[in-house]
Amino acid sequence: MFPARLGRFRKAEIKLETCASSTLRSSRENRIGQEPQSVGSCYIAYPIQGGDMATYLNEALGFNDVRWATGRKSSKYDALKSFQGPPKKTLLKPDTLLYRLVYITDGVYFDQVWWMPKCTFDELHNDANRSQHGGGRLFRNYVAQYMSLPSGSYQLSVVEIELTAGVYAWVGQSKPLFGRPGGMEQVFLPNLADRGEPRTSSCAKVVHTYWLKF
Repeated sequence: MFPARLGRFRKAEIKLETCASSTLRSSRENRIGQEPQSVGSCYIAYPIQGGDMATYLNEALGFNDVRWATGRKSSKYDALKSFQGPPKKTLLKPDTLLYRLVYITDGVYFDQVWWMPKCTFDELHNDANRSQHGGGRLFRNYVAQYMSLPSGSYQLSVVEIELTAGVYAWVGQSKPLFGRPGGMEQVFLPNLADRGEPRTSSCAKVVHTYWLKF
């Protein structure tokens, strides 16, 4: 089955809340940072010193432990450079929705670390739709301008995931890079994929995938 298209002329298929950008910028009425009312078990995939296990994914880790991660591997890129100051370690509750651009809908979604919260995704998507030249290409350009997430002409779709358990992530404003404005909320969430299984996560599930409409 092919995913729905994301674009100006197919908004009904996406079922997103419609809200003015100014309202989104001022209120940030998203689920980021709210304390969970009920949380299922979700443990990190390696032992904690002392023999105890953490209740939430990444609970026992600090930003310095994960800032070089690009999935299950370490890299030479420091994630701190993508934030305006140190990001805040935040407990994301179950039902939180996260989004990111992907190359193709291949099912390998959980091994990457950069995500957009719903408020950011909605704002960029709605701004693109309101433009006279709105569509998938403009949305992708907005992501490139305002986010520190990987983006490029080879990214043709969007994946939407929902957390099924509480997880710790690092949340902050994107930093202006390469002369671009930045200033949007973004999420750095390592270790989301199950060990050795980039297509599965004990803490999240895929909700939808969308083709960008050009």
